[in-house]
Amino acid sequence: MSLQTQTTNAETAEDGNFMQVNSLSDILQLILIPIKSVLFHHKKKVLFFTVTTFLMLVVLFPYSDLSFFAQNKINGLIRNTGSHVSFSDLNFSFLPIGMKTKELNLSLQGKNPIKVDEFTVSPSFFSLLKLQPGGSLQAEGIFGGMIDLSVGFSGTNDEDQKEFDLDLDISRIALVQIFNFLDFPVKLNGLAKGNLNAEGEESFRKQPEGDFNFGFKDVMVPQELNTPVGPISLPKKIKWSNSILKGNFENGRIVIENGTLGTKSSPVNGRYKGQLDCPVTRSPAGLKTSCKRYDIKVELELDRDFETKLAKNFSLMINPKEINKQLTPNGGAKYLFTVSGGAFKRPSLKSLKSF
Repeated sequence: MSLQTQTTNAETAEDGNFMQVNSLSDILQLILIPIKSVLFHHKKKVLFFTVTTFLMLVVLFPYSDLSFFAQNKINGLIRNTGSHVSFSDLNFSFLPIGMKTKELNLSLQGKNPIKVDEFTVSPSFFSLLKLQPGGSLQAEGIFGGMIDLSVGFSGTNDEDQKEFDLDLDISRIALVQIFNFLDFPVKLNGLAKGNLNAEGEESFRKQPEGDFNFGFKDVMVPQELNTPVGPISLPKKIKWSNSILKGNFENGRIVIENGTLGTKSSPVNGRYKGQLDCPVTRSPAGLKTSCKRYDIKVELELDRDFETKLAKNFSLMINPKEINKQLTPNGGAKYLFTVSGGAFKRPSLKSLKSF
């Protein structure tokens, strides 16, 4: 008698009848049958268990002691990095299920402190079912907005290193707070939102890969700018109602596929694209990255008013051979150039024929 490979079928008895299992929905139904039976025949016990669990987690649990213990444990782990964290009001969170705290302050060595109004940590139940670590972090009020980070581990690679999936979503992030934290010379006002998805492995010997898509609203550029090519005084502030930044990264290289500065209706608008070599490395102090080289193509368009008032500044700072200037039909000008450089090196400009 010959045997053929078939989809495995299972049979189970329910009220004297047999059920054939051929799909995931049938398996879920088999799991729900005993759960429904328990809920139906043991209502009081289930209610008592639910109420006592609620009282234990919300009313009786000593969160103040746990808060003190958690702060000491975290600060002990990050002591070598020169960082310090403090928070208050550690409590149980229902949606999402986890732990939340308020007034979190994170001090990083050489950086301005980060303040978070509410911070929530939640486990991933799918990761728990697979006996893998994973969960999500939500930071509300950070940089004036919201950050939601989810991390899960899917398994190990051929080198026995854990592989992870990372999803980052941001909303209502104040750009000026980001620039203040990074201590950038240029301070821009505006709001940022978007997402980043990445896959990688914990040792970072193989660089993570993924993509990103960010949008910027009501970006305000101040009149006085300190730029890598020198200070620039603008005739007036520039406002970009909408701008985008899209790209991907792999093998330690960030590729900007599409970047815009405002729209065509803006008195100053532009586009940019290119790549940055910024590998990520792991050290005892944590993750580090440094941009070894970058090459960015830029197309910058100015209307007649801005072009007239800025022409003198540009002529003093930039060699005409380093930049391609084209006149536009509205009496303004379009500048095309490439910005290149590396770590601790002054950026160089090169004329660009077309974007």
